[in-house]
Amino acid sequence: GEPGEEQQAKEEFRIIPTPLRFPPRMTPSEALQLDGRIVECVWNPETREWHFLKERDDKDLPNSSYTYQRVQRSIDDGIGEQELLNW
Repeated sequence: GEPGEEQQAKEEFRIIPTPLRFPPRMTPSEALQLDGRIVECVWNPETREWHFLKERDDKDLPNSSYTYQRVQRSIDDGIGEQELLNW
């Protein structure tokens, strides 16, 4: 990661993507149990919503807000698969 990224994640990272959709099979109480945990989401450009994929119990720290902003910028810029492969 970036220098200082781990410390930044520990101290200030509290970005909650909104709107965030949970799968219909997940009850509200199950969704609430994820509060404070690291989760992985996928962006749906058609609905402009984040969709929950899974809990990331393999990670101790979330990505920093800097990493989140870079990923969001890439999504907004519409970087395609071929551009990534050429990079």
